[in-house]
Amino acid sequence: MSAAIHAAGDDTTPRFDGIVYPSRMNFPGQCIALFDRSARHLDHSADLPLRRHGDWPAFVRTYRIIVGRG
Repeated sequence: MSAAIHAAGDDTTPRFDGIVYPSRMNFPGQCIALFDRSARHLDHSADLPLRRHGDWPAFVRTYRIIVGRG
């Protein structure tokens, strides 16, 4: 299915840059999968380590992520 969506459009103008689909883990939330070509539309900033993000404890609790200490 994703290959067909990726191929939609013509050789110079693709019709879609990604796919939105329902989240299995956070229903009724949605997830998005972007194709490589979507990078032309995006700005990228430097990655921030999770431990430096202000809301990381709540994120980890909400999604029941187990974090090991090294």
